[in-house]
Amino acid sequence: MKRENIIPLLLSFLLLLSSCINNEVSRKVPRGILKPDKMAEILADMHLADSGVSTEIPDADSILSVKAGYYYAILDKHQVAPAKFKESMDFYLGRPTLLQEVYDKVNEIINTMQGVSIE
Repeated sequence: MKRENIIPLLLSFLLLLSSCINNEVSRKVPRGILKPDKMAEILADMHLADSGVSTEIPDADSILSVKAGYYYAILDKHQVAPAKFKESMDFYLGRPTLLQEVYDKVNEIINTMQGVSIE
């Protein structure tokens, strides 16, 4: 095999290896970040609150105000500070695979509440 062919092959292998390593590292949730189950519970409550507010209040400014109140109440219910929730949300937004796992759990929670079975 020619030397010119080995370098691109080696670089491709290193790139593939680094993507696998980065994927595993990004799946770990560091201390101080809400765990996926807790994040899913909070987001499920927030989405349920959103759906209720959107259908009850016609004025957009009022909707934002009411939603903010609900969000603070939800965070209080789960005993999570708004700053910790924001930090956790930022963490998950930067890791789409983990965020998808969280939202899969959100869907499970909401479907269970609504009595929907997905098999």
